[in-house]
Amino acid sequence: MFTWSFGVTDDVGNLDVAAPTAVVKGDRISLDVSWSSLDPSTRYLGAISHDTPFGLYQLTIVDITAP
Repeated sequence: MFTWSFGVTDDVGNLDVAAPTAVVKGDRISLDVSWSSLDPSTRYLGAISHDTPFGLYQLTIVDITAP
């Protein structure tokens, strides 16, 4: 069993995302996401926040297994 916890302000600085700076409803885009400094053969949980001018809209949860 695996257990993780994180907050919306957690940031360890090892995630890079290449994406447009803004989109409009209905747009389809591609994201390039990469992590650095992950220990081999380890599972991680990450999150990508989706923000609006009014604040946090949603999180996308990402399960990562380092090779």
